[in-house]
Amino acid sequence: MKYHPCSQERSPIRQPLDNSRNEALMAEGKIKKLTDKGFGFIDTGMGKDLFFHSKALQGVSYDSLYEGQAVSFTEGRGQKGPCAENVRPV
Repeated sequence: MKYHPCSQERSPIRQPLDNSRNEALMAEGKIKKLTDKGFGFIDTGMGKDLFFHSKALQGVSYDSLYEGQAVSFTEGRGQKGPCAENVRPV
């Protein structure tokens, strides 16, 4: 079975912009599950988990992540539904 990372098609960010830096604000969550196949899931704290692929990581390698680790991310849309993008440790 082949797993697909988030595609280039992105849903609009519904979070307010920080106009002082002109960047979207990042959401935060905790890594709920990591697999040995290079993907995992983030507990958003809002009753849903988001898929993320190792290609969505910024500034950290997949091997250095651990379950329960706090991360920030933006929510995007992958081929199979919502996913986390721009994932980085807090």
